[in-house]
Amino acid sequence: MLWDLIKNVFAQMRAHLMRSILTMLGIIIAVMTVVTILSLVGGLDAFVREQIGNLGANSIIISRMGIVNSQEDWMEAVKRPRVTLEDYEDLTRRMRGRYLYASPRIFAYLNLKAGNTALRFVMSVGCNEQMISINERSLEAGRYFSAAEVRHKRNVTVIGSEIAEQLYGETDPIGRRVYIGGRPFNVIGVYEAQGTVMGQPTDDFIELPHTSLTKSFGSRRSIAIALRAASHEDLQELIDTAEREMRQIRRLDAGEPNNFGIITEELMLSTFEQMSGLIFAVMIVVGAVSLVVGGIGIMNVMLVSVSERTREIGIRKAVGATNRDILRQFLTEAVAITAVGGLIGIALGALLGNFIGGLVDLPVSISVLSVILSLGFSGLVGISFGIFPALKASRLDPIVALQKV
Repeated sequence: MLWDLIKNVFAQMRAHLMRSILTMLGIIIAVMTVVTILSLVGGLDAFVREQIGNLGANSIIISRMGIVNSQEDWMEAVKRPRVTLEDYEDLTRRMRGRYLYASPRIFAYLNLKAGNTALRFVMSVGCNEQMISINERSLEAGRYFSAAEVRHKRNVTVIGSEIAEQLYGETDPIGRRVYIGGRPFNVIGVYEAQGTVMGQPTDDFIELPHTSLTKSFGSRRSIAIALRAASHEDLQELIDTAEREMRQIRRLDAGEPNNFGIITEELMLSTFEQMSGLIFAVMIVVGAVSLVVGGIGIMNVMLVSVSERTREIGIRKAVGATNRDILRQFLTEAVAITAVGGLIGIALGALLGNFIGGLVDLPVSISVLSVILSLGFSGLVGISFGIFPALKASRLDPIVALQKV
């Protein structure tokens, strides 16, 4: 009985193929939108969590700006005083024994040249020998600079894999010379490749001793302070202590807000989750509107179908079909149309998500839950918007219906 009903439903869809496709269009667009965005957000979420982990577990960054979530935050942050090397030295002296590793981070955008190849405005980070233990990135070749090289302001540098490829190609860069801002430095290490984020490379940077950077390029620039706790259990104590000591260094009164920012892994994840939550909310609105439009289209087409098949309904009732049988038939048709539209939307959403992910070098993650939800909502729309035409068909008087020409 059920199988015969399903076969009859798909026979009706094949008989009116173009109308069925147009009816499904709203459902297809809605489901495709939901699946595409869910796959991209899911992949981005996994990637961001991995990258935040690569920044250094149990680590914090103290900086002038912190995390900026709005224009008001930005306007407030730019008014803050710079974080200086003196702040770093004072803070690490006050907190001695409270952290596992500490390093300043001084950012500059400098020109590089090796042989006939030149690169402009490359992110250059001045730090100390402990930075590699804070960010937990691995070296592909060579070594990191030592405490003695930092202390004696040696012109050595560790470069990202992207920089190594652009400057030296297939040649081993270890031991070779690179001119940074016109000054000669020796390449002693190359970082392992990390890939790209949203089409942007994460390996196009260099690191050098902060003492060498300030000696060659000046020290009047805001810095960041990186600290790492001994364990996750010690992280909150590290945050509280660093905040308290920085407030004392800045001579802030009890009622004054911090004039510096503390960036943690949890805070970065929270900020990302707010952004992805906003994307998800927009997706829900777009998907809901598309589903409603698709549902209205289904209801209109089903009403037309009832009108066209009035005589068929009368004949079926005359040979013994009940109101429930007619209701079940038309409701099954509505659900079938939305289900097929949902499956097509899932397939197109997966293809579109992978296509966009390939364009921006973003991993794509399509969860079983998103597929189930998409099909579930498609079926719900079919039932919700198909119930009225189905009821209208089931309540037709067979005598009146048989008189329909």
